[in-house]
Amino acid sequence: MTIRNWLATAALLTSSGLSPDAGAQDPFQLLQAGTQLSPEAAAALERLLADEPEHQALRSQLIGYYGGFDRDMETQGRQIEHVMWLIRNQPRSQVLASPEVYIYWRLQADAQREASSGWSQHLERAPEDLGLLRNASEFYQISDPELAIELLERA
Repeated sequence: MTIRNWLATAALLTSSGLSPDAGAQDPFQLLQAGTQLSPEAAAALERLLADEPEHQALRSQLIGYYGGFDRDMETQGRQIEHVMWLIRNQPRSQVLASPEVYIYWRLQADAQREASSGWSQHLERAPEDLGLLRNASEFYQISDPELAIELLERA
């Protein structure tokens, strides 16, 4: 992204009350802020995220934007893509402990299976990692409550 495009994107986000460099903010506040994004601001965040895929604040706001029951399946699919990216690349992220990232397993069974596989792989590699145990237990809280309890007991 050119500096001109970055500045234009930053101006759009600032006019929306957001910051493209919101890295120090609470992840749950970022999720909530995402629910207030305009489609233009969300598109601007997507452009920034394409250049900085590790930027958790941008991804958190987009998860908040794409989440919710009032979104169509395509939009929910975008949310799932961001959640799956976090599970694969930043599984200890506090964002993953939030209900906003819950994958509705009855409606999105393929995504649920993929996410479950990701959690299983992480837990095999680091079975005593508290961040992983916390986030994985949140993930399984509704779809497999017995496993969620087992993971919490291991922590």
